Amino acid sequence: MVTAVITGANSGLGLETAKALFGKGFKVVLAVRNVKDGEAAKQRILEETGEGEVIVMKCDLCQIDSIKQFAESLKNEGNSLDILVCNAGIMNHPFELCSNEVEIHFQSNYLGHFYLVEELFRLKLIEETRIVLVSSGFYKNVHEMFEASDVKGQIKEPRHPNYYYSMSKLANCLHLIWLKDKLAKEAPNSIVVGVRPGFVRGTNLGRNTNIIMRMVAFPLIYMVAKNVHQGSSSIIYCATTPSTNLESGSLYADCKKEPLSGMLFHHLCNKMKVWLTVAILNLSVLPFVSSENKNLASIPSLLKDVTPEQKSAVEAILLNRQQSQNAMDAALDGWAKDVGEGFYKRYTDLKAAFLDAKKEMDEEYKAKLGKMTDPDLVKVANQISDITSNNDMPVGEQRTKVTALIDAQTPEMKAKIAANPPY
Repeated sequence: MVTAVITGANSGLGLETAKALFGKGFKVVLAVRNVKDGEAAKQRILEETGEGEVIVMKCDLCQIDSIKQFAESLKNEGNSLDILVCNAGIMNHPFELCSNEVEIHFQSNYLGHFYLVEELFRLKLIEETRIVLVSSGFYKNVHEMFEASDVKGQIKEPRHPNYYYSMSKLANCLHLIWLKDKLAKEAPNSIVVGVRPGFVRGTNLGRNTNIIMRMVAFPLIYMVAKNVHQGSSSIIYCATTPSTNLESGSLYADCKKEPLSGMLFHHLCNKMKVWLTVAILNLSVLPFVSSENKNLASIPSLLKDVTPEQKSAVEAILLNRQQSQNAMDAALDGWAKDVGEGFYKRYTDLKAAFLDAKKEMDEEYKAKLGKMTDPDLVKVANQISDITSNNDMPVGEQRTKVTALIDAQTPEMKAKIAANPPY
């Protein structure tokens, strides 16, 4: 029997997806934060759809221990994992840090699912699995790559909840791109796709929105928004259609593939900087890095003896978008020497690992460039390369120029870039 795990399955799109998959004869696991709500959803599924196997399991994506316990229980109870729908999420939640000091939108919508996927990998449950990441068009509202300090630690000036929601959805898309490559290497019979459900009414996503705003907006929402059946259609399609109809690493809306925005096509030029920032701030799972690189995976232990003051100093270096890559490298070298001789030795070993990884990416890029036959695509790829390889250009300027370059392309060229991204 095909087993489908759905997070946030007690209401809205998750519940609608669970009902549809159960109706197709799947064994459905409802991964929910509140077990009581999950049991009510189970009863509703059985009453509306018929007999079958529905399992309710606790999985609070804001609690790392809960995620680990869920994954272990899934393994210990002998469940397979054919479909994983990462659907759970929140929106417009007042500013709050979870117990690990990560902003709640980022933790619930993105990092919790990242932890979950990593745990399932560790337990060897992802072998022939289809992973569906539910994102949102709000990711296009982010015009500058996030840094770990935007979402982790004692944030001095919290932003509007929509900022954190949008950033979490951009991270979903980055995870989509990164996970495609990881699956190709570590679970080649698995695929991952993203889904943009669209503007949907009748979900629990806006439960934290001001009630007056909801009342005022209700007539407009009712007229223009999809109902949950319509909104879940792309999720259900991506979970059930033959794999030949899907392209791993792609985003789908209205059951069709759609191009990702320009912000996502230069993520590798930010890859190491974002990752190192995350490591410095002690997130224990490090996104956007190959799990095969053992040197890079050892960063948390490398940094265990770095003081809070030293972390603040390196954070200031990493977040200075007005400096060039060369200037940042020089500043980091000086910082590492100040920490201490023993640390500096470990730091230089780590830096060598970074350079090896960058060299490997550059070689992959050159090989990809050599296979491109479309002269217009080659031209855009070379323009991107010229920008990102200029280590004397401020990092923020690099990001702005690459994003503007891609967003200025025609829809046809954007589709070509999406099909063969030049990074």
